[in-house]
Amino acid sequence: MEHESITFYIFLYRLFKQKATNRVFISFHCVREVMRRRLHKIPRCLHYEFLKEMENHNLIKRIGSQNGKNIKFELVGGDIDNLLNQFNLPI
Repeated sequence: MEHESITFYIFLYRLFKQKATNRVFISFHCVREVMRRRLHKIPRCLHYEFLKEMENHNLIKRIGSQNGKNIKFELVGGDIDNLLNQFNLPI
């Protein structure tokens, strides 16, 4: 079960990486867009839980501003394309 969940988080990380403009940071707006398009059948209240789990697996790091706006995520998972190719996951 753990193997399947980490594969899902890695797949989401790859989508975030493709959507990011500078390949290091991605805005919360872009994260929300990717999750709404790919996870449209899952309740939105669980999207936050997915992001917390991705932080626990050291794939992303939340970076916020002082007033709570302009939240960004740093993509700290590195280059995981080789790991994804191992699982043969389509985009």
